[in-house]
Amino acid sequence: MNSNFRYDINALRALSVIGVLIFHINRDYLPSGFAGVDVFFVISGYLMTAIISSRLNKGSFSYIDFMHSRFARIVPALLVLSGSLMIAGWFYLPTTEYFKLAENALSSALFYSNVFYWMEVGYFTSGAYDNWLLHTWSLSVEWQFYMLFPFLLLALNQLFSAIKVFLTFVVCTCIALSISIYLTIHSPDAAYFLLPARAYEMMLGGICYFYLQHQNSSNALLLRFPIITQYLGVALIVTSFFLFSESTMWPGFWALFPTIGCALVLISNYQKSRFSQNVILQKLGLWSYSIYLWHWPLVVYMYETGYTSVKAIVVAMLSITLGYASYSIVENRRVWRTKFRSIVFLYAGVICLISFTLFTSGGDVGVRQNLLGESASYQEKYLTFNYVSAEHKSKIRDECNFLDTSNDTARVESGIADCALGGFGGVFLWGDSHAQALSFGIRQVLPKDTVFNQVTSSSCPPMVNGDHDLKGEFKIACNLSNEFARKKILEIKPSVIVLAQRNKHTLNEYTEILAFLDKHDLSTKVLLVGPTPQWNVSLTKLIAKKYFSPSIKRIDDPTFDESTLINGANLHAKYRDKNIIFVSLTDYLCNQQGCLVKIDNQNTPIIYDYGHLTAKGSIFVSTNIIGPVLLELLDK
Repeated sequence: MNSNFRYDINALRALSVIGVLIFHINRDYLPSGFAGVDVFFVISGYLMTAIISSRLNKGSFSYIDFMHSRFARIVPALLVLSGSLMIAGWFYLPTTEYFKLAENALSSALFYSNVFYWMEVGYFTSGAYDNWLLHTWSLSVEWQFYMLFPFLLLALNQLFSAIKVFLTFVVCTCIALSISIYLTIHSPDAAYFLLPARAYEMMLGGICYFYLQHQNSSNALLLRFPIITQYLGVALIVTSFFLFSESTMWPGFWALFPTIGCALVLISNYQKSRFSQNVILQKLGLWSYSIYLWHWPLVVYMYETGYTSVKAIVVAMLSITLGYASYSIVENRRVWRTKFRSIVFLYAGVICLISFTLFTSGGDVGVRQNLLGESASYQEKYLTFNYVSAEHKSKIRDECNFLDTSNDTARVESGIADCALGGFGGVFLWGDSHAQALSFGIRQVLPKDTVFNQVTSSSCPPMVNGDHDLKGEFKIACNLSNEFARKKILEIKPSVIVLAQRNKHTLNEYTEILAFLDKHDLSTKVLLVGPTPQWNVSLTKLIAKKYFSPSIKRIDDPTFDESTLINGANLHAKYRDKNIIFVSLTDYLCNQQGCLVKIDNQNTPIIYDYGHLTAKGSIFVSTNIIGPVLLELLDK
């Protein structure tokens, strides 16, 4: 046994990567396995503090040498992954997606991917599975920390004695924690991705190092029973993998659970426990960085081709196998540490490949187009950022969305006052972006003189009381939207309110909306539209890759979200005897042979992404399913 090696840190790395791997493969198995990343940050902070402080004390610290060692540790394996994806993407991805991959790879190679993804996509959104390098955001956070952290320690070392450095560092960490809590509440997406909200986690690791350096009989209470301290920390980490969910405000205060757990393990410094000496954990810990790198692209591919339990097991095993291979062949090679130009050549090669892709607008060259074929053009057409054009936004009245989807910020009421035009009676559409997608079709089937009003907000179910799951601007927009809807309903007194939302209909108490209407003596009828059929990947990607023949109108694919069927059945039962008329879209569109996904012989899809209706899909659904019921209610 190497007396200087921290076996407990290796075991912590293994525990962290296991949490992240299981969470990404299936979030139902480990609802908050994402906390493994927070544990990685604490470990990183501990190790960097140890390296920098020990060299500062010896007078041998060099910023250039430090950054070179970090570069040699992180970059080679990252570049091999990025280069491999770029090569594979040449044969697999349509032009726009290949261009997007190149952008992602560049942001990863230049260590600003956390900023890129903060501006582009949320970590927990369905769009996350379209980003092959999303997981590299954490590497960018670490790299930014490496660039800045030495200057903090250098300044403290110059200004204070050793014990005052420790105490001042604790104060700085508390300030960083306060910043994290504030940002998590007021700007959750920024807090998740950006360094200011994550810095305290790495600084907590630094506190652990200083604590061990300054331990004595009066402050070493935690070290008297190291095995208890260690297992208490492990228990906190494992519990944190189950205790939270995607809707938890994170990192902020709640991230203290896994980070303090990690801190307890680091402080215990106990190398003889079963946890520290477990052979499997030691191996996984050694390979953890490479496992982390390779697991996410495998997960993305798994969801693109259809999740199954067997595939989940294969992805887990492949992640570990590729992690081992990457560690052995790439990560652990001495050449990166001894011959810096080897990394420079690798770096330059990958950057050239990325640059070629960007300069050719996603490899938009003849040989590649011939290779991909007609289905790639189809897929390209219906990618969200191509299909949701200004024309489409006009059709669905996107200006009526309380969330400005161009920058994900809430709109004030005065900005969309024209969307609820007033009048008296008629139809009032209320809900989220799925309600918005219905708008175009419903307006086509209504008589021209029918009053139509619309109030929607992305990700926001229609509710009388406040939403409990949303965060940040989405929550602000949702509360504004629902408040505005209630106010306009009292003014307009619509004949029929049409309610629609993405899913989780059974969790929304629509009877509270009935109670609201009864309280104000409104005789308004309520039409509840069930969820659209939904898939775990983009339906048009699925059609392009597996069901491109125009003769295939109905598909039964493992990527189908079965919960949309269960949801419909539950709603039928729940509102059978209530004054809510429920219309099921899945009952009409789906049967034992699968779900109807095309409305003509030209491969025109009903849905363009995981579940939002196309304009023609909206007309089809409104004409054949919603319209007859709605018109009958208006006539009563």
